[in-house]
Amino acid sequence: MNFVESVLVYLFDANGMHLIQWYLILLAIDVVIGSINSIVKSKFKSRSYLYGILRKFGAILLIPLANMIDDLFLNYMHIPLSIDISDMYTMAVLLYEASSIVENFRMMGIFTGNLGAILDKARTYIKNEDEKSSKK
Repeated sequence: MNFVESVLVYLFDANGMHLIQWYLILLAIDVVIGSINSIVKSKFKSRSYLYGILRKFGAILLIPLANMIDDLFLNYMHIPLSIDISDMYTMAVLLYEASSIVENFRMMGIFTGNLGAILDKARTYIKNEDEKSSKK
C-alpha cells in the first residue's frame, strides 16, 4: 500500500471506502449534469450554483470528521457505538447526491411523466411538513 492509499484509508475509514467511491462517482455525475443545466439556463455563475458546489465540497470534508468522531468514541473513550457514524453520513450524502441527479434531470425536462409528478408530490409534502413544524 503506498502513502496516498494509507492516508485515504486513515481519513476515510477502510471499511467505508466503497461508499466513498460511489459517492464521488455520483458527485462527479451531479456536478457535470448540474453544470450543463446551469449553462443551458444561463445561470452558470449564479449564487445558487456556487452555493451548491461549496455544499458538495463541505460534504466531502465532513466525511473524515465523522470518521474522527468514530475513532474518538471507539479508541479513546472506549465507547462502542452501535452504528458507524462515518458510514451513515456517507450513505446520507450518497442518497442526497442521487436525489440531486434526479432533480437535475427533472429540471432539464427529462422526467416529465409519472416520476415528475411523484417528485412534485414529495416536494409539496416536505414543504407542508416544514411549514407545520415551523408554526409549532
